[in-house]
Amino acid sequence: MKLSFWKPLILLLPFLSLHAQDFPATSMNKSDWEATGAQWRDALSISVHPFEDKMELTNGTGILFVNGKSVLKSKKKFTDYKIEFEVLQNKDTKASFILGNGLKLNLDQSANQKNGKFGSIVTANNAVQKPKQEVCKLPGLWQKVELAYTSPVNGGLAVLEKVVLNDVIVFENYIVQNPILDPTSIAFDVSEGLLAVKNIKYIELGYRTPISLSNLNYTLQETHGWQEEWAATETAPIKGKSEELRIDIPHDFRWFSINYTGDIDVAQTDKYAITIEYSGFGYLKIDGKKVLGADDLVNRQPLTALVELEKGKHSFEYFYRRMWQKPAFGLYVSGSDFKPYGLHPYKSLPAPELPGGIFENPTGTRAQMIRSFMDFKGEKKTTTLSIGTAEKKNYSIDLADASMLYAWKGDFADVTEMWFNRGEPQLLKPLGQVITLSGKPSFFLGKNDVVLFKEYFIDDRNLPTYLHTLNGSAVSQKIEPVKNGFEYTISAEDKDVNYLLGTGEKVEKVGDTLYRIDDYYIQLAKKVALEIKTENGISSLSGKANAIESFKLIW
Repeated sequence: MKLSFWKPLILLLPFLSLHAQDFPATSMNKSDWEATGAQWRDALSISVHPFEDKMELTNGTGILFVNGKSVLKSKKKFTDYKIEFEVLQNKDTKASFILGNGLKLNLDQSANQKNGKFGSIVTANNAVQKPKQEVCKLPGLWQKVELAYTSPVNGGLAVLEKVVLNDVIVFENYIVQNPILDPTSIAFDVSEGLLAVKNIKYIELGYRTPISLSNLNYTLQETHGWQEEWAATETAPIKGKSEELRIDIPHDFRWFSINYTGDIDVAQTDKYAITIEYSGFGYLKIDGKKVLGADDLVNRQPLTALVELEKGKHSFEYFYRRMWQKPAFGLYVSGSDFKPYGLHPYKSLPAPELPGGIFENPTGTRAQMIRSFMDFKGEKKTTTLSIGTAEKKNYSIDLADASMLYAWKGDFADVTEMWFNRGEPQLLKPLGQVITLSGKPSFFLGKNDVVLFKEYFIDDRNLPTYLHTLNGSAVSQKIEPVKNGFEYTISAEDKDVNYLLGTGEKVEKVGDTLYRIDDYYIQLAKKVALEIKTENGISSLSGKANAIESFKLIW
């Protein structure tokens, strides 16, 4: 059977990250690197002030850091790989991640710069390709980097498939000019300031093909439509043998099913990621056991399972039934050290015709307001309001109880699911670099509080001031975009009302009026007594609303 490493290679790119995440990655520690220049040191934790030259360390391991000019180069050399790591900078950091092949990923601290370079690609001739949007966080906050690189194969292209910074895709399918074919080292190159790195993990992905199909038999059956639940008609089925998982078996049926049976030939005992993709209804059985398949109609949504397969032959059954969409079905396999490849011909599962997204961004200087549903930690919130600003600072609030859900920088809103396919499930999704907030009522007194939404009124920039009652007493808050985040103005009719500034796994005091909560800062307008409380592993920061009056949420 012919295996499918199709050209252009880009057709397979979406699967690389999908499958790579299913396998354990290899961690890199200090012994995997060699340094030149300033010494790289170990730490268990590191705390850096975002605006001052202050740093605190906890002795231990897990973090590598350097302060000054240095290069940390991997002993191992790479060709095709996916890598992820986290970096932390101080206000003076100038650094880059060297991918090899003359490419660098800029890691400068640029959150306070108008034309920041963080996340830019720098080529061998020093040409700079800026990312889709600026997603750099403030100094002292950990930033996540993920990327996948594919070297040329069979005369194809070298591609930086994807670069994801702080969970935002900033590059896709970046073509590498004049690539080096030999394996190369990767490195962290620091020219100034502090750089800390942790959680460095990689997966190598080659072009092995340890699994194939053989002895393929098919049964093609005409079916009724949806009114008869897609049951088989009385038409005699068409049966035969095939060299591949073909969908274009000659027939005159409008509605039909195909059932393929045969052998899966496994060259090496291992754990494999098996993926089926189709438009309609389908399932896959291996050795008589169902391993994949949805209970309802699926339209080109890959379904993946990790399956332990011993060396040798295994029986399989792949059932597919056409419904409304254009007929298509396919079968992929990938492993911990090789790229996904298709066990079907390309014409059985051509590149999907994806609908265009529906995106919203404010125009002019006035903010944009959208009422919608939102998903928050697995719960569907039905009373949310999202505000997008011209400054590209955006947030979502649950109007029902004045709880903050998300804040993000960059583009505003993906509203595709509010309008496409009859607007179900009616969800708005943030487009930029997102931080998740508490999701708890901002104002509180005790455990049996009753928070009710009253109204909001808007200013000349279309920014709302929210009015709620807490146990019958009036409270209000206004949220305005500022440099690096938002400024809140809050008030309460009852002087005993508390305000929840945030929750997270860790809350720490960085300065007299500055606190860090996981991946953002709370900056008070004045020195105020606050309470840090930990319950069930979650820490919270709060204080009297009228004492706080104003604060900034920045990141």
